[in-house]
Amino acid sequence: MTDEERARIKAEAEATLKRLADFPKSYEPPGDGQPNRVHRHDLPPPEDPVSKWRREADAQEARFAAARAERRRQEREDERTAREMDARTQRAWDEYVDRRIAAALAAQQDNVAELARGSVEFSNAVCKRLRNIEKMLEQLSAKLTELRALDDQHRVVDMPSPLRPRSVN
Repeated sequence: MTDEERARIKAEAEATLKRLADFPKSYEPPGDGQPNRVHRHDLPPPEDPVSKWRREADAQEARFAAARAERRRQEREDERTAREMDARTQRAWDEYVDRRIAAALAAQQDNVAELARGSVEFSNAVCKRLRNIEKMLEQLSAKLTELRALDDQHRVVDMPSPLRPRSVN
């Protein structure tokens, strides 16, 4: 230690002593005016190291048990919150899926209804056309019958001659 350091420390000590000189010398509690003195018989007996260790260990174990209980409570609360969130999420998902299914069913029903209307219109058009064809067929049959009757009146039965060569056209 150098002389400068010693002088600095001495100056700090003297300044501290001057500051402490302003403080009262003893504390006097209000009331009887006697200074508060602690007697040896007023102090608790010194604690046995084993009992001190046991007391501190019991206090530490109680803190650990409280921390474990708090951690378990927090885990249960977190699990309950997670289950509630899962339930809410599942309900929201179910509602979303139900809405999508309902919309798809409505669209499918609209498509089926449109297809049914188109099928009915097509069937009616086909039936109408078939009736028209049947009427025309009946007319043709009547005309054919009429023409056959006329043709049968003037018909000559002409058999092929065995003497004539066959012609291909």
